[in-house]
Amino acid sequence: TLLDYYLFMEELLYLDRQAHTKTSLNKYALETRHPVFAVDYRLAPDHPYPIPLSDCWLSYLWLRYYSEKYLKVKFDKIILVGDSAGGCISLSICTLAIRKQVAKPDGMVLAYPGTCLDRRYFTPSCMMSLDEPYLNAFLIDLCLKSY
Repeated sequence: TLLDYYLFMEELLYLDRQAHTKTSLNKYALETRHPVFAVDYRLAPDHPYPIPLSDCWLSYLWLRYYSEKYLKVKFDKIILVGDSAGGCISLSICTLAIRKQVAKPDGMVLAYPGTCLDRRYFTPSCMMSLDEPYLNAFLIDLCLKSY
């Protein structure tokens, strides 16, 4: 499980996933013995792209460059953790860091991030999803339009 992976990390975990509850964040912090930060980023469709990414990007920058001054803690590493949309945002933060030539995340733990959302291509997994009652290609299209 992802939690088993967390137990071997030696530095900061940074979660950008809104779905975590306070209880699970406390559990991660206690089990890993490292601080855990979660960004309560604004969600689509009320706050369309790029607002959720911007919320997480600014939080990452603040943690990277201001935590020592305001929290009195210097972090050696920042690990981004996210699943689904949080995984996408984690990848986007890494891409932004490279493009803007700022310190990149020291690692990422991603669970099923959407990495190919270009609907011009109909892939085998899109075809297989047509039988999926919960999240099929048509629902993904609807979600993308809302985002």
